[in-house]
Amino acid sequence: MSFYYRSDVLIAMKFIVRFTDSRADITEKSTHQVSLDIKKWAFYSSALKKRHILLNHRTVLSLMKKDETRAKEKMADILPHCLYYESKIHSVRWLNRKRIEHCLDLAGDMEGKRILDAGTGDGYMLQQIKCGELWGVDISSKRLERAAKKAPYAILKQDDLNQSLFESNFFDGIICADVLEHMRAPANAIREMIRICKPDGFIIICLPQEINNILARMMLWKRPIINPDHYHLVTGFFLQREFKIRPSRVKNIPDVPHAFCMHRVMRYDMARYGGCKPYSP
Repeated sequence: MSFYYRSDVLIAMKFIVRFTDSRADITEKSTHQVSLDIKKWAFYSSALKKRHILLNHRTVLSLMKKDETRAKEKMADILPHCLYYESKIHSVRWLNRKRIEHCLDLAGDMEGKRILDAGTGDGYMLQQIKCGELWGVDISSKRLERAAKKAPYAILKQDDLNQSLFESNFFDGIICADVLEHMRAPANAIREMIRICKPDGFIIICLPQEINNILARMMLWKRPIINPDHYHLVTGFFLQREFKIRPSRVKNIPDVPHAFCMHRVMRYDMARYGGCKPYSP
């Protein structure tokens, strides 16, 4: 076992111990501190090694605090989403395609509806959504350029979900797949999505089960042990605190009890607020 792998394992174990020992209702500050502790020691990922690119995590994390847009533009160059959706590793391709499949299944019939792909990235989810009016937003202009090639019929805007420019109650549905863990302030993004979603609309959230992913990489000796692009640990406790309601439907990837799954896809129905959504102006 190499020195780098042993170091990654020790970092991952520290991450798990700190998380399990912390109180259930993790605050944004403590979550960010855990993320900082592990990422400042992270090494190359195999994909970055092949490209001979050094991902300086200290620089990226520092830049995230000062200018999130610049940080995301840098990550768009280093980690294009084709590395996941078009990976040569079958399990990686399967996982990412399954995320899209489950998100669309929970969204249901979107015909005639105005749908937002929040954090559309390179457009892999966007191109699969069939609806009346399709919108996509991302903080990175480089990712939006790639998304435009995959879904030229979509309305694309560069927008920061932390403080969205959309008017309240604008969308019938919002799909936010694997976005919150990459954000500086995921709580703000959740509040903004609730605000711009109609009272009878829905929000689909897809998130990795971070600890299970870390354990899987450790057991399979796959690096990087810690995903180099994840800035926050977004837990079920965190989602409950921000949404203030429970999801109406949940799907696990793979289809096993949530304690063992790698990803969770959840649907939040705004009707559960009884016509009185939180965070509304």
